[in-house]
Amino acid sequence: METIRARSEISSAAPAETVDASVLGHLAAADPTPCPSVAGGNVRLAEALARGLGGSLLLDEPVSAVEWGPGRVTVRARTLDVEADAAVLAAPTPCLLDIALSPVLPAAVQRELEAVVMGHAAKLFVPLAATAPTSAVMSVPGRYWSWTAQGAEGRVQPVVSCFAGSAPALERLALADGGAGWAASLAGLRPDLQLVGEPLLATWSDDRYSRGAYSVHSRAGSHPRRCWPASGRSPSQASTWPASGAP
Repeated sequence: METIRARSEISSAAPAETVDASVLGHLAAADPTPCPSVAGGNVRLAEALARGLGGSLLLDEPVSAVEWGPGRVTVRARTLDVEADAAVLAAPTPCLLDIALSPVLPAAVQRELEAVVMGHAAKLFVPLAATAPTSAVMSVPGRYWSWTAQGAEGRVQPVVSCFAGSAPALERLALADGGAGWAASLAGLRPDLQLVGEPLLATWSDDRYSRGAYSVHSRAGSHPRRCWPASGRSPSQASTWPASGAP
């Protein structure tokens, strides 16, 4: 039972008592299938998509307001305004709540957005002295997965990756002091791997553009999309609002 609880907390990035039991139906099954990944890191996927957008992709331009009316939308950013026929907002819920919307959202949708609970997670990457077979090992007390995976040309990358879920787990790993404590725990969990070099820690809760890993399918059941008409669109037909964003 504790193993299932740990698996749920890691995947949901939240304590089990705050998560709806239906998430158990989505937990990945353990099998010997190799674990492929993006060689060089998942960021390469975003970078490849960005290259196709050219100058239409603007960085360091956080949106502060969105105003809409019949047939037009105005998006106000840090140094410019953009007008368009329609707009799609894709943002983590904490960031979405910072955007001034005019007209304001229906009260029912606003309440649901404010009730969305964000999960907290972190990743750790530690270089290996030698390549190892593909593997996946979970630390039940530590509430984190560790794995080795294939990269370019099907070769296993010389790095072990870790993912920890839930705020209590991150606190126990002492991530405020960096990844050294987590790396020490990993060394005890994975004596089969030769860890070398400095660990690389990645967190989302302290990133101003995410402030969490992803939304939690909580027991309270916050789903803003339930509050829209059956068409899934706002009364102005300007936007469709997702239940949550993802970093």
